[in-house]
Order: sequence, then C-alpha cells, then structure tokens
Amino acid sequence: MGDPVFPPGNFTIWPLTRTGAITFDTLVLIIALILWFASRIIYRRERLLATCQHLTDGVVSQYKLWGFWVCGVDSIRIADGQVTLNRLRGNCCCSLQDLTFPVSSLVDLQLKRKGVFPLGIIWAFLISCLCGMWLHFIPCIWWTCDWGYYDGQGVRGGIWFITWPVLFFVYLLLYAVLELEVSVQDGSRRTKYRLAVADGSGRRVSNLAACHQLETLRQLAEMRSDKPIS
Repeated sequence: MGDPVFPPGNFTIWPLTRTGAITFDTLVLIIALILWFASRIIYRRERLLATCQHLTDGVVSQYKLWGFWVCGVDSIRIADGQVTLNRLRGNCCCSLQDLTFPVSSLVDLQLKRKGVFPLGIIWAFLISCLCGMWLHFIPCIWWTCDWGYYDGQGVRGGIWFITWPVLFFVYLLLYAVLELEVSVQDGSRRTKYRLAVADGSGRRVSNLAACHQLETLRQLAEMRSDKPIS
C-alpha cells in the first residue's frame, strides 16, 4: 500500500525540509508584517487627511495595490489660482513628486480606471506564487514535509497549484486603480498626469462630489473643454 493521502500528524520527526519550510513561512510572515506596518507609519499623516472632511483645499488619497496594500499617497490641491499635484510612491523613485501650474492651464479632468500593465501582471504572478508556496508549507507544522509516510505531499501540492492561479486572477481584478487624469496645456504641448483617488477604489467615488475644490476643478475643466467631465 502507498502512503496515505491524509497521514496522521507527527511531532517527533523534524527533517531539514520541515524546519526549512516552517522557517520560510515564519520569515515571510515577519517581513510582510514589517512592510505592512512600515507603510502604515510612513503614510500615517497623509492617511489622516485622506477624507474630504479633513482637507479643505483639495483631495488626498492613498495609493493602494490590490485595494489593501498602501504604497503611496497622491494629492491635488487648488489655492490662490494655482493647482498643485503631488504623487509619492514607496516603490518608485521616478514618480511625479510636485507639480504646480496655474488653473488657467487646466484643460481636462476625468476619473479613469487604470488597467493592468505588464509590471502589474508580473507582480500579481510573483505574489500569487509566493502566497501559494507559503500556504502549502503550513501543513509542515503537523506533517514532516519530507515526502515520506507522514507527509501529505499530494495535499500540499494541490494547495500550491490551486491557490496560486486563483490568487493570480484575483490580484489582476483588484489591481486596477481609480485615477484622476489631469490634462495640462503648456503652450502647444498637452501633458496628462494621473493621481490615485478614493483609495483606488470605485466604492468611494461618490464621496468626491463632497469636495468643493475638486468640484471647482471639474467645473473649470468643463468650461475649458466645453464638455462634461465624467
């Protein structure tokens, strides 16, 4: 007879593969928690301003990957006839940092949902594979993970090869970020800038209507472009 699909637990045999798997899961969990809390601390001040009620001259929003991982803060402000855009990213040093231009240069303003781009697909694939690997090592707590009698390697393999494609498609669906596309006219050149709004989620788009200054920007853009801004 072959090894059972669901073998009994064993807490006396600890091969290197088992300790290595548990060590891997522990390190990944610790690193993920450190990055999670670090992102919360880094963007704490901006997070406190991330609602219209706490910002009177514009909109501040967190930039979230997959709807939950904070990795940046975007803002748009209007004061004294000037529009200021700011985009801060924790994973990219080449992002727009600060840009100020007169309101008269504002040509268009639209809410758009950014689709998945190649780098987003790569990130989704890598993170889903890592999550699948992490999950398939969890049974090593009670199984030996040495492909022997006390290891349900078939179950663990199934966990990995089922969870990673599911998570991959979920991450692709959640990756799209709601952005505010600002078109600026500088002489004969028109430049478009995109900032995350409503935490990148369509659930809070209606809240943007409560921001008086954003509505002012919208009206100015409509007057300039002679068309409604969606």
